[in-house]
Amino acid sequence: MVTMPVDGKTADTVDDLNLYNSGHLSLSNESPLPAHLSFRHSLQHSHGRTALMMLLLTSILLATLSNSASASKGTFYDENTEVVVHGVVKHPKSFTFRGLNCLEIESRGRVLYIITAPQWFIDRLNLKLPKGTEIQVVGSKFYGNDGAIYIVARSLKTLPSGRSIPLRDSKCRPVWSKEKHKKSSCMKIFYSPNSI
Repeated sequence: MVTMPVDGKTADTVDDLNLYNSGHLSLSNESPLPAHLSFRHSLQHSHGRTALMMLLLTSILLATLSNSASASKGTFYDENTEVVVHGVVKHPKSFTFRGLNCLEIESRGRVLYIITAPQWFIDRLNLKLPKGTEIQVVGSKFYGNDGAIYIVARSLKTLPSGRSIPLRDSKCRPVWSKEKHKKSSCMKIFYSPNSI
């Protein structure tokens, strides 16, 4: 019969040692556990803790990323952040945001990015806003990850001509969207347009 010292006690068989390592066996006697068995035992427990921590951190990261992505989609319209802005067009088409054209305006010395509509819809409206055009924008304001101010436009109005261009309907749905939503895409708790 082979005996192995484990935690100051003696294991008679390899099966006893495995049961001890899994926590299902207590042994008697007073021989100390060899260093290689003690390290293996602590390594098994640390792997379990490490795996649990990695799982927890991964789930927190995924939740954070999904919240960030849904908040920055650009199609969500929050009436609680609705503002009316007057400004001058600096760049008629600086970039696209989630497939929607953005124009850059200057208002009260600040640069704002106005998220409008897809290019095909702008072409259909024959909307031309050259540099220097004065416009009024009604839209939902938010801060981008870059710290810039973005406004999802509900309507645009060119001030020299007075032409008004609605981009969202009364339920805040994009007017170019072919889908009919049963629910409003507005988030409405309190409503009063503010100027920034």
